[in-house]
Amino acid sequence: MISVSNLVKEFEVDDGSKVAVDGISFDLAEGEFFTLLGPSGCGKTTTLRSIAGLEKPTSGTISIDGRKVFEDRVLVPANRRELGMVFQSYAVWPHMSVFDNVAFPLTVAKERLTKTAIRKRVHETLELVDLGGLEDRMSTQLSGGQQQRLSVARALVRQPKLLLLDEPLSNLDAKLRERMRTELRVIQQRVGITTLFVTHDQLEALSMSDRVAVMNDGHIEQVGEPQEVYHDPATAFVAHFIGGANMFEGVVESIESDGSAVINTELGPILGRGLHGLQVGGKAVAAIHLEDVQLTTDAASAATRNNVFDGTITLSLFNGPSINYIVRIGPLEIEAQLGGYDAYENGTQVKVVFPKRFIRILSEDNAAAEIAKEDKADQ
Repeated sequence: MISVSNLVKEFEVDDGSKVAVDGISFDLAEGEFFTLLGPSGCGKTTTLRSIAGLEKPTSGTISIDGRKVFEDRVLVPANRRELGMVFQSYAVWPHMSVFDNVAFPLTVAKERLTKTAIRKRVHETLELVDLGGLEDRMSTQLSGGQQQRLSVARALVRQPKLLLLDEPLSNLDAKLRERMRTELRVIQQRVGITTLFVTHDQLEALSMSDRVAVMNDGHIEQVGEPQEVYHDPATAFVAHFIGGANMFEGVVESIESDGSAVINTELGPILGRGLHGLQVGGKAVAAIHLEDVQLTTDAASAATRNNVFDGTITLSLFNGPSINYIVRIGPLEIEAQLGGYDAYENGTQVKVVFPKRFIRILSEDNAAAEIAKEDKADQ
């Protein structure tokens, strides 16, 4: 449905040019919900705007439904790309009613519809987003969630081939954002429209997407299903960004026949699943998600496990369904996230267990070095 190949976008800045998107490629299948996920400044919104026709790429190829909309000598205008777009700021027209907001794209379209056809299409679209019966209300009289659904209705009313969502939930409060995640996904599945979603929020990406592309510094670090990028990160950056992780730099001591590896770190040797181009003697990073760390005061049971360290609870933060702990192990502090009833007081001596199956041993990359540097600076 969408094909992006070797896309590059450079911006002119005072001291030359800045590469915002650096040769990325990906494809979307028809009906797929695909998310570009990454921190601010990683190039995800620039990529979306290039697909929308709001930015002219420096080079590369963009095709929508088999039709090239950008190449060296091809630049199809945004209004001829047969897509709908929902912006971060809603962008509803405050001087118009709900009906007029949704009808506007049809009234200015090249293919003109009769008033009867427009009214029918608008009513059907408003029913789709659960705004039926509010046609005569002014858009400013709607709640934040209703305004967001109104902007989705306006994007869908022309029945586009592609829906682009540019961080559409970032202006909503936490509870409403949670509800709108579900509503947007239900609407997308009901219509069956191919959707490209941009967000910096990992929970949005993991809960809504068929596949996720994790971006960093203009590059795509990994593309995969949500479970894959979470449980099997391809790079240290993905491991740290998706869900958060404790990360320990070291040198690979051995690689076992089953693919597991031992890495020597400041804490001592750590055994885990070896991934992605490890070499004995090479630099590597051991990563484990916070919720995979186990804490216990039962020394006997811990003695039978791999990756067991002596720790002291230095801080606990109650979050309702979970408790986040800071645990000091020798010279380092690590984080652990346990269920809300698993309470340890500050100063408690614990055994810290990193289960082998949850440890990922990854080749060190530039992102890993920067992450480790930031973590040490915070301690």
